[in-house]
Amino acid sequence: YCDSRRKVLLEHVHEGYEKEWWDYTE
Repeated sequence: YCDSRRKVLLEHVHEGYEKEWWDYTE
C-alpha cells in the first residue's frame, strides 16, 4: 500500500472504531 492510501485507510478504520465504541458505551 502507498503511505497516502494507508493513512486514509487507518483514518477510516479509526472513525469506525469511534462510532462502534459509542455504541458499546451506550
